[in-house]
Order: sequence, then structure tokens, then C-alpha cells
Amino acid sequence: LLKFATTENAVVYLDGSPCQEKAVTHASREKKRQDALDEVVEALNKFSGSVEEKRRVRKVLFYKINRGLKKAFSWTTSEKASFVAHLRGRGWRVVQSTTEADLEIALNYVPGDVVVSTDSDLLIYANILTVWRPISKDRFLVYQTPDILKSLDMTRSQFTAFGVVSANDYDKNIHSLGVATNYDLIKATNST
Repeated sequence: LLKFATTENAVVYLDGSPCQEKAVTHASREKKRQDALDEVVEALNKFSGSVEEKRRVRKVLFYKINRGLKKAFSWTTSEKASFVAHLRGRGWRVVQSTTEADLEIALNYVPGDVVVSTDSDLLIYANILTVWRPISKDRFLVYQTPDILKSLDMTRSQFTAFGVVSANDYDKNIHSLGVATNYDLIKATNST
């Protein structure tokens, strides 16, 4: 990211406390983090056993431990505050939101801006046109809202409605309906 962003052209947004509407999502994420930690402990026990018995340590254990630690990582409030102080001390502009950062990103976004986020939900905000989704080191999927609208043959309003009724951080799909059915229902509206 530092190849593209500088203290002059970038603003770092961080989530604050989770809003009540995302309680189910946060509980689910916390369970996934705990499951990942449990897998790490299991892999570490196998690792330790191999070392104690002077057996060869399998490479897959390193991968499991590394992957599990990545999945389990979450900022504490004090760690986030320390990170913010570190960035600001180096000249970065940082916005620490009171709740979800995507609301402030959408409010401050102007044409020409690029949002770098793993949260594709940002695309449903009417004014956000470009999202870069990191997929690996130095690689991004680039989402351009006009291209998406053209591919889906939707208006901006239809796309926003589609994003709201489809599975997202707040809710699952409309009960008993899948994404394809949601798409057909939204397309059937004459919304502009």
C-alpha cells in the first residue's frame, strides 16, 4: 500500500465500537477467531510433541500456525490507540470513527478518491465509485461502480437496494431467497 499512498494523498480510517446492528456479525467473527486460536493451540501441541520426540516437524504445521494466527488477530482498544498515535506521529491523517468507518468514508469520499478496503459493502454507498480490495501482497481487485452497474445492467438505485437486501455485515439474504432471486426482484423494479 505504501507504494500508492503517502501522508499527503491518503487518510486512514479505523472502525470504532461496533454498532448494535452488527452484533450478530461481530459474535460470528469472534467465534471464528476463537476457532482459529484453538487450531493454533492444536498445531503448537503437535509441533511441541515432534520437537520433544526429536521427530521431523512437518511444514504444514508452520502453515497452520501462521494461518491461524492471522485469522485470530484482532485489535484491542489500547492497541488501536497506540497504532493511531504511531501513524499520526509519522504524519498520517487518521480518522478514528465512533462506530463503523465506512459511514465516514462515504461522507468524505469525493470523485477521484480510491477506497482501499476488504469491505466490498462500501460499493453500495451512492457516491463511492472506486474500491481497491487487497488480495495479496501488492495485488488488488479494482471495483469501479460504473463498470459493475453496466455488467449487472442495473441503475445505481437498484444496485444500492441489491446490496441492502443481499447478505452483508448486517443481515443475511431475505429469508429463503438467494442472491439470484434478489437480483431478479430488484431488476423487476423500475427504480432509477
